[in-house]
Amino acid sequence: MAIKIENFDSFEVNGKTYTGVFPLYSSDAVCANPNIVDYKNQTEDELLQTDEGEFVNLYTPTPTPTPTTTPTSTPTANFTDWTPAVSDVCDGVSFLQTKKDLNGNFADDTRTMVGTKQPTWTAYIPDASSIPAGQSFQQTRTNDCGDSMTITSIGTKISIFFEHSIIISSNVNNYDGVTSALYANGWNGTKKVDLNITVNSGVIVGSSTPAQPSLNIPLLPTGSIVRLINRGKILGAGGTFGLGGIGASGQDGEVGGTALAIRTTTIISNYGQMKAGGGGGGGGAGYLQTNICDMVEVCRCCDRHGNDDCPSSQRGDPCNTPDVCWWVIGRCSRRGTLYAHGKKINASYSGGNGGFGEGSYGTAVTGLVGTGGKPGGSGGSYGKDGSAGSSYNKTSVGGKGGLAGYYIKIEYTPNNDVSYSYVKGLGGFVDGRIG
Repeated sequence: MAIKIENFDSFEVNGKTYTGVFPLYSSDAVCANPNIVDYKNQTEDELLQTDEGEFVNLYTPTPTPTPTTTPTSTPTANFTDWTPAVSDVCDGVSFLQTKKDLNGNFADDTRTMVGTKQPTWTAYIPDASSIPAGQSFQQTRTNDCGDSMTITSIGTKISIFFEHSIIISSNVNNYDGVTSALYANGWNGTKKVDLNITVNSGVIVGSSTPAQPSLNIPLLPTGSIVRLINRGKILGAGGTFGLGGIGASGQDGEVGGTALAIRTTTIISNYGQMKAGGGGGGGGAGYLQTNICDMVEVCRCCDRHGNDDCPSSQRGDPCNTPDVCWWVIGRCSRRGTLYAHGKKINASYSGGNGGFGEGSYGTAVTGLVGTGGKPGGSGGSYGKDGSAGSSYNKTSVGGKGGLAGYYIKIEYTPNNDVSYSYVKGLGGFVDGRIG
């Protein structure tokens, strides 16, 4: 019997160990030989020639497993489109275009491109229809690529109003230049007016006298409208003081000045200060003392017939002499009474003047003391009444304090059709009367 041995270097049969090189074939004769026999490079045919019977596989080795190899994956990319698109960048503008790997395996890719977008322009502003007809003005338009273009145009608006703006940019007293400004800019004097007045921040519109308002809006044609925007200070003048009485009552202080006087319907937006002038202080009361005997000389009148001690011109009863006063000061050296001779007078004492009210030209002033009379009253601060002067008695009294002025006052107009509206803006402040 032939034996076929596969896939090993040695084997054992009947207690004997055999070695060989794959493949190895053997016969029964080999098995009978107790020695270790090494058969090398014998073929199956050679063994078949010496042995009979079929081959018997004495040993089937465990198949060697084929190693499992994990395939190495090749990185893949998932790139976005190039951004921004050239059609989104203004024509002629050089820019960097980028695309990104959404899988994160590759770095961003960039390249330089030139935009092809054609700009989109806005309409020219302001529109010619918003500018009075015939008036030259500048129009501007822009595009979404950051360009701008300016041209000179002519307005086409036909309005029932004459439109104008006034800006007060520096300190001024008693501003009354509205009418002259309108005429200077082509107003015909009859057309209704649409007027804007602005007082800039930091500017003081004051007054040099309480008799005139700090800012006057004049009478304009019926139907006109004025818009006042105050970012500065409109301050009325302080009221004048009352004089102290000279042997009599003191005079009243005067009313404080008006900040804003209007004679045309006005819309007021106040972001600054509008203050009326303070009232002037009343004068202090004076004092009058009557029939005071002012001594002129001393004479000796011992009796009514006169004597050597008294001049003949002074003889007689001193008590019956008009406007002459006498009083006993002693005895004569001979006989009779010694009299002093004088003239009846009236003594007058002065009260103090009142103080100025606070206004655009100064702070409130304290009233003066006077000469023998009573002190005057102090002026009022912005928007406040002045104080009354002091009184001497019921017949000699101090003057009244002047009333505070108006921060807004409607002056008389023929049709009495003026009104106003007041809007307090952030930081706006007012003080005084309104009327």
